[in-house]
Amino acid sequence: MSGYSAFARYYDELTANIDYKKRGEYFHAIIQKFRQTEGNILLDLACGTGSISEVMASLGYDVIGVDNSDEMLGTAIEKKFDSGSNIQYLCQDMRRLDMFGTIDFTICALDSINHLANIDDVRKVFENVAFFSELGGLFIFDVNTLYKHTSMQETFGANMLALVNGQPKILSLRDMVYYYLEHQKDVVTRRTRFDLNKALARAHILEGLLKALDHIDEIVSIIRASKDPNTAKTTLMERFDFSDKQAQAILDMRLARLTGLERDRLQQEYDDLEKEIARFQAILADEHLLMEVIKTEISAIRDKFADPRRTELTTIDGEIDVEDLIQEEDMVVTLTRQGYVKRTPKSIYRAQNRGGRGVTGMTTKEEDFAVQMRVVSTHDEIMFFTNMGRVYMIKCYQIPEAGRTARGTAIINLIQIASDEKVTCMVPVPGATGEHNLVMATRDGMIKKTPYSEFANLRKNGLIAINLKEGDELIGVDLTSGDDEILLGSRKGMAIRFSERHIRPMGRASMGVKSMRLDDDDIIIDMVPLEQGADVLAITTLGYGKRTNPDEYREQGRNGKGIIATKLTDKTGDLAALLMVKPDEDLMLITDDGTIIRTRAEDIRVCGRNTQGVIVMKLQEGSHVIAVARAERDEEPDAPANAADADAAEARAEGFDTSDAAESKAVQELLRRAEEDASGSDLDMDLGGEDEKDSPADDEDI
Repeated sequence: MSGYSAFARYYDELTANIDYKKRGEYFHAIIQKFRQTEGNILLDLACGTGSISEVMASLGYDVIGVDNSDEMLGTAIEKKFDSGSNIQYLCQDMRRLDMFGTIDFTICALDSINHLANIDDVRKVFENVAFFSELGGLFIFDVNTLYKHTSMQETFGANMLALVNGQPKILSLRDMVYYYLEHQKDVVTRRTRFDLNKALARAHILEGLLKALDHIDEIVSIIRASKDPNTAKTTLMERFDFSDKQAQAILDMRLARLTGLERDRLQQEYDDLEKEIARFQAILADEHLLMEVIKTEISAIRDKFADPRRTELTTIDGEIDVEDLIQEEDMVVTLTRQGYVKRTPKSIYRAQNRGGRGVTGMTTKEEDFAVQMRVVSTHDEIMFFTNMGRVYMIKCYQIPEAGRTARGTAIINLIQIASDEKVTCMVPVPGATGEHNLVMATRDGMIKKTPYSEFANLRKNGLIAINLKEGDELIGVDLTSGDDEILLGSRKGMAIRFSERHIRPMGRASMGVKSMRLDDDDIIIDMVPLEQGADVLAITTLGYGKRTNPDEYREQGRNGKGIIATKLTDKTGDLAALLMVKPDEDLMLITDDGTIIRTRAEDIRVCGRNTQGVIVMKLQEGSHVIAVARAERDEEPDAPANAADADAAEARAEGFDTSDAAESKAVQELLRRAEEDASGSDLDMDLGGEDEKDSPADDEDI
């Protein structure tokens, strides 16, 4: 193994054809399927230049790389500094492995075991790995892998340039096959026409010979009486109506042809030619027969030159479904305004207390930002609704996983949307049945209910979900049970609550009915079904938020004006999100500059409708909250962003000096009381009143 040191600098170039990312994901799938430990420590044995180590670290493992070459490890450490990964590298011989503690998973990739000289060395390595492995740990290794040592996954470029009708063209595989078959049709047609003409010429000669045999005595007399061959030929042509070629063939005929056996042979040859002529004429007249000839000839080439398969394809017991290799875990699926989507493990976003600054959730292109975020299981299906009213569906795991700061993958690479179409809503549908409905709300105040069964057979090219007026678009879609109550919120801080039963079911191609009367400068920004045990959460664009008891939003008739959902000022900005949340849940807020914060819902105070709330997220200047999502509680919050810090931030926003932390804590309650008194939390400003509840709704289907 010491020989590796000499070409360590060239190793990455020599292995450039290996897809390390795909290989690492393959190891990850095996670990997730068979893991029996709770730990996450991974040993990369014979790590070389650290390519596999980097991939496994990016997948969330605590990686220790071991190699016996200083030069190889030097290259690995350079990669570590470039990527910022937290990988520990050790220079050790795998036969004398000595770890500081136990490990959960060990991988030994790219046939590194093959470098061991004898069986005793192999035994030592296995004993060492077993000694330092946790109970239930995994050891994954490969020996003489087809992946590395054969061309089963070797790729090469092919410039498929060909002359088509005298013009050079780059052809696709389909075009290449098409023009090859057209060439074969031309070749076979010309060959068949040549064979036909040849057969006709020979049949013509045979007809003359057979006719001559029937009059052989007279023909012999004419030949004997003629002074030269030309005279004899002319006489035969005049007497028996022979052609020039037939007469010449008779003069050239040997006497042996006069025997009975030779006559039979001539007759048999003529009969065979008649059949061949008929076949040639049929091929030229019928393209189907022509293609059959081409098929037969190509099959003959295959049978003659094809190599027998050297591997056996068999079906194993309990054949593995791709989904079985995908660990079921919660993911944060994020969609940007320009149509980039990604999934990220929810665990990456650690919970912070109210008032934290968050972490960078994505590095977006210029003028791009995240607009939607959903917490979804990897095995759940996700419906994507577009601005043109179409809907598409894919599995969560089919969305490529990406790091916290990655932009993601263009959604057009995952679903077949048109170039002028963009996704506006994501709806996870775990366990949905035909008894559920999809309620859709538009920006201009239309609402519609369609049974989920209408979307049972979603095609790759999608289905029509709703017809939209020009300039309108979907802002919210939710699964409902049929008896849910719907809450809609507008940008100007208004909200309306009504029963789902007030919306009659409609087909996919309908437009819906009116949900809420809006001012000219107002739009609907959110729609949510009410939940038992949950509060209404209102978040403004400048990071203020509050929880409110849903009972404060009394039921009204559909198409009412609504009531105040939150008090808006220049300090709070417009309403950014209105959703249901439970105290034991976490919230994830995302801004238009890609920053994400995860905070506890219980840290947000319960206030009345006509209050502005508290600071939930401190924003950078010019930033705005554009999306909020719920997440299950599964982590302790980060220490730096504590409740005292949040309250101090609120105090600073109100103009109080909070340099002394102890003093800030002491005035906390005074600040809260002053805010509630000033905001008038008991004021119920109902713009529509009780009259709105009984006002007739616009029930006309559009």
